Amino acid sequence: MSTFLHKIESALLSDDPFIQHYAVTILQDSHLAQPNTLFKALETYDRGLATLFPSSILPHISFLPVDEDGVVELISRLEKDKPNKEWYVNLLKNAETSVLLRYERELKPYLDATFLKELKLLPEMDEEGLFMKLAGIANDLDNGDYNHSLLQFGKRIVNELIDREIIEDWEAENAMKELLEYSFMPSIGLFQVYMAGELQTESTIPDLISLLVRDDGDEALEEISSALIKIGTNEVVEEVEKISLNEDTFIYSVDVLAKIKSPQAEQALLRLLAKAEDISMRTNILDALCQHLSVEAIPHVEKQLSEGYDMMITDLEHSFYANVVLNEIDHPALQETKMNLIEKEKRIQTAASPIVKEDKVGRNDPCPCGSGKKYKKCCL
Repeated sequence: MSTFLHKIESALLSDDPFIQHYAVTILQDSHLAQPNTLFKALETYDRGLATLFPSSILPHISFLPVDEDGVVELISRLEKDKPNKEWYVNLLKNAETSVLLRYERELKPYLDATFLKELKLLPEMDEEGLFMKLAGIANDLDNGDYNHSLLQFGKRIVNELIDREIIEDWEAENAMKELLEYSFMPSIGLFQVYMAGELQTESTIPDLISLLVRDDGDEALEEISSALIKIGTNEVVEEVEKISLNEDTFIYSVDVLAKIKSPQAEQALLRLLAKAEDISMRTNILDALCQHLSVEAIPHVEKQLSEGYDMMITDLEHSFYANVVLNEIDHPALQETKMNLIEKEKRIQTAASPIVKEDKVGRNDPCPCGSGKKYKKCCL
């Protein structure tokens, strides 16, 4: 386990809710978490630690990987903690197909019958059948509204193809080149981008960058960013840095650099900070540096806090506080900053009304709970 991940897992168990919350922020979309990270997050829930989340930590850890030990643990919780069934089931769907089928009898009362039926068919399908099934899902996505469950099942099929060694690097490379010929990314392209990330196909980096700049909408940008993070090489850092001050895609570009935990990514962010003049870009870059737990960034964050920052991007004061605490720095502004965060949280709790998920709230819009974070990073 890396030292960085160990520090973040320890932060999940912090009795300081601001630190616990920021640990989840760092882990989300980074592909840094390991199966054991799930048990740390569940321990946080079991200990009843104070949290900034609207209910508990459970709805906000649905991205964590789940191995066989995790499946066994989640099954036991389904039997003992029925009010949280929805969150445990969401986590179970991160487990591999073979593991879920191994525990089919135990899972039958909890998993959707159609999902289980489709799951059982996957190992029986031949290569042609898998590709046809994937094409059918892509067609359904093209002809209807965004469906997260359908998208996730399509990714499960891609993983099945990869596990059987049916898909190779050159196929991912060809697929990216074909996508560049489209004026807008079709749903099958989301799976092809996912394939490139899962295979960590380095030869697709230039085409993924071109697709990122093209800006085909939120779903496409998220898949492209995720693929680049999974590949995570110095070449990815170098190429993403070149486009990170593009006003249309800087949020996604900088997020890639935030989630790749390498010295090269941290230095790229510092170089971008020196060039950026726009307050939104600077806020985003400084938050990304805090997600690296960058000590070098701390004075820059302090300066930005004193001059003002874009509160619609993130709560930079929270990022500063977490960075200082997790680096165990005895900073003179630490206590005052924490008091500010507590007061801010009290105002949010007082002003907040019950959250209703409405279609008109975009994934990248400010969360209606008033936290200042994006909807997808908060109550979604």
